[in-house]
Amino acid sequence: MSIAREPANWNNDAALLLAQFLRSHTGRLFLQQLDFRRPAFSHSIRAEAVALQAKYVDGYEQAVSNVLELASPVSKSTGEPNPFYPELEDDSAWPELPKREEAPAPAPQRRARVIPKAEAAPLAEPAKASSEPQPPTKV
Repeated sequence: MSIAREPANWNNDAALLLAQFLRSHTGRLFLQQLDFRRPAFSHSIRAEAVALQAKYVDGYEQAVSNVLELASPVSKSTGEPNPFYPELEDDSAWPELPKREEAPAPAPQRRARVIPKAEAAPLAEPAKASSEPQPPTKV
């Protein structure tokens, strides 16, 4: 089997055929074999071995995830509604669910006013300590 560098165009027909295969008896056996042949994560005390095994297991799981993802219908961003994925806000597309109620608008939150430096009053400078006695101040 040769793997081409550029994948062929994957469309909804191919996705539906793959989904049909995965739902068949042979497809279920295929998925069970993929799960059974998943690489084992052995217990090793070497950090390098653990890191390498983790990457190997992650790669295998990503490949299986890609197979399952390819069985989903292809979504095109053409602006047209997709019959496989109706809009979530469209209540008529989901007849078995109760109608959703509009949530009340959240109350505006009050924020503290930040005073720009130009408007801020200058702070009084603290009295400097001196060795000369100061006359008492009258109040």
